[in-house]
Amino acid sequence: MADPQAPGPVSVQNVTGPHSGPHGTADPAEPMGSEPPQSELTASGPTASGPTASGLTASGADGPREPQWRVASSAIGLWTVQEIIGALFLLIPAMAASLFVPDAAPRWLVVTSDILPWALAAFFLAEVVVLPRYKYAVHRWEVTPDGIYTLTGWLSRTWILVPISRIQTVDVTRGPLQRMFGLATVSVRTASAQGSVEIEQLEAYTAAQVADDLSKRANLYDDDAT
Repeated sequence: MADPQAPGPVSVQNVTGPHSGPHGTADPAEPMGSEPPQSELTASGPTASGPTASGLTASGADGPREPQWRVASSAIGLWTVQEIIGALFLLIPAMAASLFVPDAAPRWLVVTSDILPWALAAFFLAEVVVLPRYKYAVHRWEVTPDGIYTLTGWLSRTWILVPISRIQTVDVTRGPLQRMFGLATVSVRTASAQGSVEIEQLEAYTAAQVADDLSKRANLYDDDAT
């Protein structure tokens, strides 16, 4: 899917009302992923036209339809680094243990200690190359006039739809690795812990814009309710 024109940086520090926005200002970084166009992220009222929650969850042969947008392509780099770090935590002890196996040890133990590090290295190499790209292909998200819709998981697929009317807080978080790759996570909280959702690995400026938009939409629902 071709990358559409990226929206400009948006500050979200001045969001008011019970639905607080993220803490900080968007990074004006150059987009790298398949981000939604700016026109699709502008705040709109509860009666705005567009796909509805019922349309999103219409069941098909393989479950609900997939959300429209992918996460940022730089998430591949972040997931690759995470896989490398996890592999090293297992590979280094295995290699170190093989050095301390005495020659007088049973032959099966000597052979195992010699083969195991290489077998683990081959497995982790395949995992580092394949898994991040697969996760990028299957993780999707979408914001409609009625709700937030996400699809996550690479073994077990999880569809989550949160109505705009149930949003209580919206925050943007950025871990150390996310800062390295210019990424952020939008956390949307509702009264129910099971109804909350996170949109992970978005470009930082897109995450700020999404959080600002969701806060404004939630406030519009509150105004209509009163």
